[in-house]
Amino acid sequence: MKRIELENRIDLFRGCVAPGVRMNAALLELYREPEKRLLRARCATGVRVAMSTDAVEAEFSFRFGEAARQVFTADLQVDGVLFATVTGEGPHRIPLPGGEKELVLHFPHLVEVEEFSFSVDDAASVRPAPGPERKLLICGDSIMQGMTCTTPSRAVGTILAARLGMEFHNTSVGGATMKAAAVRGTCALGGDAIVVGFGINDVFLGTPVETFREECEGVCRLLGEFPGKAFMVTPIPCLKKENGPVEELREIIRKSAGVWPRITVIEGPEIFPAEEEFYVDGTHPNDAGMAVYAARLARIMGRPSASTLSGTCRCRSLRAAARKRRFAVAIGPETGTMQSAVKAPRARKTTAGPPPGPRAKWRRAPGGIGSAGGGPMPTL
Repeated sequence: MKRIELENRIDLFRGCVAPGVRMNAALLELYREPEKRLLRARCATGVRVAMSTDAVEAEFSFRFGEAARQVFTADLQVDGVLFATVTGEGPHRIPLPGGEKELVLHFPHLVEVEEFSFSVDDAASVRPAPGPERKLLICGDSIMQGMTCTTPSRAVGTILAARLGMEFHNTSVGGATMKAAAVRGTCALGGDAIVVGFGINDVFLGTPVETFREECEGVCRLLGEFPGKAFMVTPIPCLKKENGPVEELREIIRKSAGVWPRITVIEGPEIFPAEEEFYVDGTHPNDAGMAVYAARLARIMGRPSASTLSGTCRCRSLRAAARKRRFAVAIGPETGTMQSAVKAPRARKTTAGPPPGPRAKWRRAPGGIGSAGGGPMPTL
């Protein structure tokens, strides 16, 4: 097996500003306190390695740091289809189909990845994988970060980008509140569309309404000037605790965005079912909830006229459909049963191997801050 030198290969990484690093310096500084929020910012959410190769075997290993959640799974896709799900640091050795193919390895999304190595058989060639030219920016809280689905490819942002046929960069952080600085740092990454989802932590943490309004207006100014499509999602239903001013915060989002014609507001309660079967803990969606959420977001965000809608999008058509079908699950252009919406491709599972030795050829930059590689980011 030959090891791919990844230390300076930003062209093989996606969802990063440097190999394995998803956050730019401004965002890491914003989330530096408290410590648990910095940990979540340093998680490898949305980080992927993508390549075109004729390899017949691949081997990869991780070395983990701290975990925001005890979820240590990684997903390997072959030509856009889930091929294997692995758990633990590894090493993981995976036989591959013959011929040319595109591999995309989704890093564990709720843990720090301190080191990573990737090898292919000696005769194999490896090149950056082509993909869509458009990029989606995702900026939000723990729900947008993927808490708490079982594997990274089941996170709402990953599914959403795939449905839209876009590359993506996810800067979401568990515990985050409405902050213009978070959106400013995300917009600096450049993209063709952005979706922002904050609010429920402002309820939990008791953010003063006027503070929320000021931050929300700042967010909307940034989105109103964003060159691509801009979407804001109001908080989805919370079964665990929703005795704060959540509806007042939703109304602030509507009114703040309403003065910017380029912003489309998507009503969280009208696209996400307030039913226990879709939640892990009454706040965070499970795998089924993530699938529902992503499918319905994609239906709205994928409309050709979405960027020209003025004011807020109250999702009237979805509301009418919900009354008729009580949150039947949308699966893209068609509509199907819950089973068809959340059915996952068959995947090979492996478990962690023996503790890895000194093998990694890529290490995260000290402090988690790296310099961005030159040129445009490869696309999904």
